[in-house]
Amino acid sequence: MTECYDERQLRAYLDDALPTPEQLRLNTHLGNCSHCHARLDELREQMQQVHALLAEPITPPDAYGALTRFQQRHLWNTVGASAEAVPAPDTSWSTIMSTKTPFWNSPARRIIVAVVALVALVGVLMLPPVQTLADQLLQIFRVQQVVFVPISQERMDELENLNFDGNLFVSEPTVLNESEEVEVASAAEAAAAVGYPVREPSSLPVGITETEFRVYDDMLVEFQVDVVGVRSLLDLLNITDVEIPDALGEQPVQAAFEPMVGSSYANESYEVVVMQGRSPELSLPEGVDLRQMGTVLLRVLGMSPEQASEMANTIDWNSTLVVPFPQDISDVQQVQVNGKPALLMTGNNLSEGGSYTEDVQIYWQDGDTFFVLLVSSLDTEIIDALSIAESMY
Repeated sequence: MTECYDERQLRAYLDDALPTPEQLRLNTHLGNCSHCHARLDELREQMQQVHALLAEPITPPDAYGALTRFQQRHLWNTVGASAEAVPAPDTSWSTIMSTKTPFWNSPARRIIVAVVALVALVGVLMLPPVQTLADQLLQIFRVQQVVFVPISQERMDELENLNFDGNLFVSEPTVLNESEEVEVASAAEAAAAVGYPVREPSSLPVGITETEFRVYDDMLVEFQVDVVGVRSLLDLLNITDVEIPDALGEQPVQAAFEPMVGSSYANESYEVVVMQGRSPELSLPEGVDLRQMGTVLLRVLGMSPEQASEMANTIDWNSTLVVPFPQDISDVQQVQVNGKPALLMTGNNLSEGGSYTEDVQIYWQDGDTFFVLLVSSLDTEIIDALSIAESMY
């Protein structure tokens, strides 16, 4: 039986002060030790009580304030910002219909923009390789197609029991430029602003009373991969047949987002939201065996060395994003939109007004353009989200 951790170590864990390998080992231990888990909860509660008694600074530092304002505007905190900067959003299905607040001012916006950002981060973390040129400092990758890879419940449980913190592997993203959003009058005006065609659904529920279009400026984001943390995770999973090169952590990874467009169609009973834009351009450090990194991903998802190697050899890593999805959960399904593979997620939520909403999200990739569709409706409305997505063609 593994020896329990003392209070000093648990406090260091809460402060993120432990070395990465030790932090990972303690994470795993907490998933199997009720005593340490209970003591950690007590210490966390004590810390929260102390923080509540401390006066907040009157004016935060300028850099901190600028980043916080940006996170609040673009909700990047949902994919990596610290809880101290901006409170993390509720990751359950978002409420839209409480008093029929427009999408742009509602919690649902967190979900949509988070999905867009997560798609970009997943693309980076899965490290789709490109042809390395000897004189290149960075490798450039842009998603052209998506492959959805199922992950078993058993593997999901194993990863959950590790209780690892994503911040141990990737640093908090840093936004390198200030960006804004602008409301425009039509899809045509949005297309003129972003420089590419903007698709609209032709089949929508009846009774639309509100239509809005927003254009989001381009954005450049940078973060660093912690090679030691990734290696520690592989050790915990007993994955010894692949290696993580030092080069992966020697330079930051950058994601360049082109302008995006969001459109909303709503009335008192439902809201349909579409986010669309060019796939972010990802710049990866030179000297990384990126095909092998794709193999690492497939191994983490539960494939055997032979299966991972075979699948890695069938994927066009120059332009393919690999996205895992739970194969044993009915709320997450692989579907098709206009012949393209898509991921459909369903759920329901109790709104502040006491009514249940039925929520559907669909993500798909069409060439170098991504689409995220959100449909949220009162339980009295039955809306076919897949038909709405198909009607965009």
